[in-house]
Amino acid sequence: MKIIYRWTLITLIGLGYLPSAHAEREVSVERFADIAFSKTLQYPASVINLQLAKIAAEASGRIIYFPALVGDEVKQDQVIIKLDCTTAELNKTRIEAVIKQLMAKRKSTKQQLDRANRLSRSSSISREELDLRETQLVADNAGIEEQQALLSAARQSVNHCQIKAPFTGLILEKFTSLGSYSTPGSAQFTLLKADAVEIRLEIPVYNIQLLTQAKSLSFETSGSLYELKIRKILPIVDGNSKQQIVHLTITSADLPPGGSYGLVKFDTLKHFIPAHYIQKRKNSFGVFTSRNGKAAFNVLPDAQEGQAVESDLPADTLIINDQLQLIKDNEKIIIKP
Repeated sequence: MKIIYRWTLITLIGLGYLPSAHAEREVSVERFADIAFSKTLQYPASVINLQLAKIAAEASGRIIYFPALVGDEVKQDQVIIKLDCTTAELNKTRIEAVIKQLMAKRKSTKQQLDRANRLSRSSSISREELDLRETQLVADNAGIEEQQALLSAARQSVNHCQIKAPFTGLILEKFTSLGSYSTPGSAQFTLLKADAVEIRLEIPVYNIQLLTQAKSLSFETSGSLYELKIRKILPIVDGNSKQQIVHLTITSADLPPGGSYGLVKFDTLKHFIPAHYIQKRKNSFGVFTSRNGKAAFNVLPDAQEGQAVESDLPADTLIINDQLQLIKDNEKIIIKP
């Protein structure tokens, strides 16, 4: 048996049937540009209202006028609520009367000062008397200035008896009604500007570049699609989720309702490698490329098993596409014609 085995082994070697330990592996390759594809990414997003305000009272008083109903559209500076302003009006009138009295007193003081100045030239009045007249005029002016400041505050109080719409919008909620008593700071109604909306998106930080490179962005909700453009990428990343917040403007003529949810969708550039090219070697994922007659294992840090992965390989990189389970890093290869 040993003789037969040795003869067979020698024969096989002589005929060239045993593979050489240094034989080069034949493989097929494809250019990265030819296999790369774009990928549609989508992330949850919400529609936020840019002008949604609770309008509060700035004065105390009984509400004597509030005809607006929920859903009514109001214009900017339109009077929505009127308060009983009797007390504020009386206070304003009282201060105006005090100012008139002080102005009359100042007129008299000024006349006395002018007379004292004339008398001082002929030494008919003492210096102390002249100083007294000047001091009185200063006091009268200060009193008038004080009352004028009080008058400005009183007029503002009267103005606060009317609550106006700060912008054109819809009455979304009413928190009070005719006959109720209003106090400063108490919310009276909610005003919504329905066409002031934008999209708020949270996206993994490693996909921010893909988002900015996308040729088109859209938001889908309730079967409708809206075109978008990036307004602002906030320069902060959440430490836990590694997400970054992006605000997007809606460029479509129609607008989604505020508060609704949907998906922001965009196509990436064509630089994703299909999943079946991805291999695992020594706990790392990557692809095999042809380099100087050898197979080179290119580690892709973001690669995961069974998933396509983004890559920035040059377009003319030769990607090996067969014998992927057997091939080894730095192994000599021959490219099939």
